[in-house]
Parts: sequence; C-alpha cells; structure tokens
Amino acid sequence: MEFVLKGIKVRVSFLFFAAVSFLMCFNANNEIRLGVLFSLLHETGHLSAFLITRHKPEALCFSAFGMTIVRGSDIRSDYLNDFFTAFAGPLVNILCAVLFLILYFVFKGKTMLECVLVNVLIAAFNLMPVFTLDGGRMLEAFINAKCSFPAEKVIMPVSVVTVAVMFFIGAFVLIRTGYNFSLLLVSAYLCMLIFKKC
Repeated sequence: MEFVLKGIKVRVSFLFFAAVSFLMCFNANNEIRLGVLFSLLHETGHLSAFLITRHKPEALCFSAFGMTIVRGSDIRSDYLNDFFTAFAGPLVNILCAVLFLILYFVFKGKTMLECVLVNVLIAAFNLMPVFTLDGGRMLEAFINAKCSFPAEKVIMPVSVVTVAVMFFIGAFVLIRTGYNFSLLLVSAYLCMLIFKKC
C-alpha cells in the first residue's frame, strides 16, 4: 500500500501488518507489545527531528523490521543536523524511560517498570556504534565534522568489533539458557547489513 501524506510518500508493506498482528495477537509477552509501541515512538522522534530541522523526508517505509525514513536526495548534508536526527530516536526512549520511572515510584505498577526496561533496551541498542544504527550515524556525523579522514575508516572496524562482541554474548546466552537466541538473530541481521555495505 502506498499513499502521499503532505508531500511525503508513505509505503506500508503487507509484512508490516502481518508482523504487528502476530506480535499483538499471538504472543502473550507484554514486553514485545511494548517494544513495538516504543519502537514506533522512537521512529517518530527521528521524524520530528527531520521536521524541526526543516528537512522533509522523501518517504516513510513500514516493513516487517519497523519504520524507515528515506532521506530526500535534495537534503544537503549538515553534520550537526545528522547528529541531531540520529540522536532524536534514542532521546525519545530515554525521556519515556525517565517518565515511566517517575510514574513507577508514584503508582508502583509492574507495567511502568516494564516500560522503563523496554525503553532503556531500545535506546541502548540503537546507541551502539554500528553504522546501520543511530549510534553509528552519530559517530559518522561526529567524525565527518571533526576529522579530515573518511568516517568509514573508523565506523566499519568499530561496527565489526561491536557485532562480534554481540554475537559471542548471544552465543553465551543461548548456551546458558538453552533457548534464548534473540541476540544471535539480531547479531546475524546486523552482520548481514555490514556485509551488504562492504
């Protein structure tokens, strides 16, 4: 499905609806439902940063892996704006974590604590210095602004080392638990993106 909203193309794949429906209807784990909700809020943070910096994205794509913002080809690269738009997503999660932590101390609800945990995990994951994640984009913008050499010379080795560490931690978690392979899947996905970039 594709439509235009205020000059921005919005593409929604069938797999997005299928993935959300599966996670919402067939999985009893509340953390996963909260993860979907706060991941969408995370992407809304990026979109808001684009609009604050007066940059209109070319398209918003909703797929099985979430929402992707496609930058317009006419957007000039401004390293401060790049850093800001990359940090805006994790910032939303950090602010949500603080808000729900305050609510937890007031109301003592278990769901409030789950919201804190989910937001901290989303923010921490996205702030990792891997080039496809927000942390990698922030590192790239910082290096391009402050250094004379190409950012790729730093980002690719840092990304490979970070994903390798994630992979070994994921393997350790799988061996210890006997069933939890989620970190291994995430590591494999990031490894595939790095391989594609290379």
